[in-house]
Amino acid sequence: VCGASSGRVHGYHWRTVADVPVDGRRVVVRVRVRRLVCPTRGCRHTFREQVPGVLERYQRRTARLNRQVKAVVKELAGRAGSRLLAILAMGLSRHTALRALLRIP
Repeated sequence: VCGASSGRVHGYHWRTVADVPVDGRRVVVRVRVRRLVCPTRGCRHTFREQVPGVLERYQRRTARLNRQVKAVVKELAGRAGSRLLAILAMGLSRHTALRALLRIP
């Protein structure tokens, strides 16, 4: 909240995210991130460190997988995109495919 950088570790947290499939098999990455405490006196906020370029905030897919999903969904929205993603071992529902399409600026 205050914008101060911190190095004081409060604890650790595991994030489980999906990555690009390899040889038709799903890949799941477990990343251990630190939970940091704000160093400002009186501010009791904690926050998790971010992994830039790999994970975006609140996402369950890596940035690389998101780029591939968006490329497919941009061409084939809805059910067709969902079917192609299932063949590529990146299974998404048609509703999630449409939400990914709507997030593209």
